[in-house]
Amino acid sequence: MSETTSELDGAGIAANKIRNDKQGWLAAGGLIGAVLASSCCIVPLMLVIVGVSGAWIGNLTALLPYKPIFTAISLGFIGLGFWYVYFRQKPVCEEDSFCARPQSSLLTKTVLWAATLLEKTTTFMVDKMFCAACPITVKTAMAGVEGVKTVEIDFDAKTATVTFDPSIASEAAIAAASTNAGYPAQPAL
Repeated sequence: MSETTSELDGAGIAANKIRNDKQGWLAAGGLIGAVLASSCCIVPLMLVIVGVSGAWIGNLTALLPYKPIFTAISLGFIGLGFWYVYFRQKPVCEEDSFCARPQSSLLTKTVLWAATLLEKTTTFMVDKMFCAACPITVKTAMAGVEGVKTVEIDFDAKTATVTFDPSIASEAAIAAASTNAGYPAQPAL
């Protein structure tokens, strides 16, 4: 009987290790995808913070067209991670075996939530920007919304790309700030 119990404990340990490894990979994939999705904004900022500078940093905006791909990959990893951690059917285990004891997956859950709440970047279409001073007013209005991290205005395209913390700010609040300043804005589709 003790041999069977130790075999079950060994199998439970192996199964739990595989499960935790999968959780870790899904959480890491979600976090990496979230960073890549905002790489055209975050990477230049991080490089400047650590003292790396130069005109070449502006070339990182070339990653912007790949943002939807990075975002889709990130959402896929995050969605699978949440499913695996919270909704997946737990394996049946012998009572008092290793797999029956709850093991903390606090780090995995923390990384999944961090990847989910990291930040969001939205491009807004902004009407009525006709002069060179208009972008300054739009940028000031949008940047004044609590939770907004960066605002980049493209005067020629009549757009504003805003990076913000979605747990504090919302697209509606940012658009309203610009609209209240006289420049109606709405998220680009």
